[in-house]
Amino acid sequence: MDVVSARDVIVNLSGSFAVLAIPPDDCLKAINISMTYGYSYWDSLIVVSALSSGCNKLFSEDMHHGQVIDKRLTILNPFAHNES
Repeated sequence: MDVVSARDVIVNLSGSFAVLAIPPDDCLKAINISMTYGYSYWDSLIVVSALSSGCNKLFSEDMHHGQVIDKRLTILNPFAHNES
């Protein structure tokens, strides 16, 4: 996608969704999760956002399937095969 098209998509989407600032505490929590679980800072920020939103499941193909964060958020890979 060219830059102009990407900009247009962002402009159109930003009118449809709330955009929230990331609190400094969440940045620090993301760093701690990154250090504890070995995820990148950006993946850790997604985890913190899910935790802050009260989610108990986070779907990601890039994180460790079945891992539980903070005893309340389970990472699930939607492409993982169930082994019986």
